[in-house]
Amino acid sequence: LSGLSLCLTHLLKFDESEAVSRESLDILTRIFGTDHPALGQSRNNLANLLIRVGKLREAEPLLRAKLTADHQTGVDEAGSGLNSWINLSNLLRSRGDLAGARETALTAQRIGRTVALDTPVGREPDVLLTRIDVASGNWSAARARIDAFRQWQATPAGAQLMLPARIDFLEARIRLETGELDAAQTLVARGLESADALGCTYGVQAYVVSADLRRAQQRDAEGRDPLDRAVAQCERLGTTGHFAYGEALLARAEWRLRHADRAGAVADVNAAEPVLAQELSTSHPSRLQLDALKSRLH
Repeated sequence: LSGLSLCLTHLLKFDESEAVSRESLDILTRIFGTDHPALGQSRNNLANLLIRVGKLREAEPLLRAKLTADHQTGVDEAGSGLNSWINLSNLLRSRGDLAGARETALTAQRIGRTVALDTPVGREPDVLLTRIDVASGNWSAARARIDAFRQWQATPAGAQLMLPARIDFLEARIRLETGELDAAQTLVARGLESADALGCTYGVQAYVVSADLRRAQQRDAEGRDPLDRAVAQCERLGTTGHFAYGEALLARAEWRLRHADRAGAVADVNAAEPVLAQELSTSHPSRLQLDALKSRLH
């Protein structure tokens, strides 16, 4: 059943995949009970799927149960818990808990350094820590991590990295925020070639960086296209319940307000509100942006 769920996920049939994954976990729970380590991979797979479609509140207890069982049996130190620590850090960062995300990413980094140093999954915590630094506005730390990552990327092991455009867009955001627009332009142009393969979360961030760069270059009128593509990507992937879809709608609403399309901005804000309110805390930056936009519109 786990294999079938993964196949359905790759086919973007998320509802069917979730049903199969839940059935697999239920069967294992009936056989082994709730505390057996045999449930670990099934819990992690279901949590990963739920994170992908934006169901963060449902995913978190699954990951924590898996990691608790791993710790009790010593499995986390053996490395098989690495993906779960990575998933939990991603989840916490997405919800705006940057301190919690950093703590779990550092745990994942320690495990990765021990058991999977020169593999893409072993380096994934470094990507997470870079994203946390970017979200915190810690540009110097983020740039240092990017520089170290680029050096590793140049090695045979680093060449195996999946979707290197993720790194391009993280660096592009850093360059944009520090005023290095030409460098940001080069990274955006290179990264957009594979942006459609990035999925919902990274894809939205990629297109929003592209739109923000155009605004910084005094080309804001051209910024509508990447924002439309960000929204369309989530719709194409069937991830309109994901908070990143709401963030794409907010970015487009901001653009519409700047270009006197109040009706369009209202429509985007109204569509974004239930998506963001479902998973993100009221103190999350996207929720604060939503409240600010609603005040401006009403």
